[in-house]
Amino acid sequence: MKKILLFLVILLFFFPLFAQEEQQYTFSDEIGVNAGFTTGMGISYRHWTQSGIGIQFTTLPVKTDYVQYISIGVTGLKSVSNGRFIRSFMYLGNHVLWDGLSLNDKFIYNVGAGFGMEIGKYPKVNIMLGYQAMDVTQKLWLVPTVEAGFYFDFSKK
Repeated sequence: MKKILLFLVILLFFFPLFAQEEQQYTFSDEIGVNAGFTTGMGISYRHWTQSGIGIQFTTLPVKTDYVQYISIGVTGLKSVSNGRFIRSFMYLGNHVLWDGLSLNDKFIYNVGAGFGMEIGKYPKVNIMLGYQAMDVTQKLWLVPTVEAGFYFDFSKK
């Protein structure tokens, strides 16, 4: 497992440097799905500005007779490099989980930061690796985290 994680970190840091020529940052609007401990899980919207700054909003509300659950994630993004098919970036994620039907409303807040890579032009796959502070409101655990998403770019180019 450690060898796989080390390989992914090396790939994320060095592959964008050799893979393609650098392009100017362009704005984009993307919609898709995301799953992450610090970026949230569910349906996701991502917006990139022309200055290389981005924001990602992810949510998954679930309400049935037996389950009432809300996941909300808001993530700040900053591009490091932007190529034709690959964008590398840094992220700062905030994720709130709330379970409203348990005896004691369960509230969990995770925060984390790291490095990510987005691969593709219109359908895009992204993976982010970093560290998270888990369950900040109760106890503080600092552990590695993996975040992943699949997005469709619907901005006009």
